[in-house]
Amino acid sequence: MSSSENKADFPGMTLERYSAIVREKMASKMSSVQQSGPTELQLDGHRAIQYQINGVYQGRQAAVEAAYLHTCTEDSGAVPPNQAWTSEPF
Repeated sequence: MSSSENKADFPGMTLERYSAIVREKMASKMSSVQQSGPTELQLDGHRAIQYQINGVYQGRQAAVEAAYLHTCTEDSGAVPPNQAWTSEPF
């Protein structure tokens, strides 16, 4: 899953703070949450940070153990968080 936010909509927002807001929102919908990171990255010449988030998501019919790889990349105009998830541990 990938999305992008216009940096101009978040004056003074840092990559770290933006990532924390997104991760807090994700974790609030899960139980038994464990996070690791950050891992500092360069993606296509842009600074990025990455976290692994594991937990249990309660769906409508069943609970699912989920592992997310959350990566936020910074460029001059946007802060796009990219997330991949699986029901198996990374």
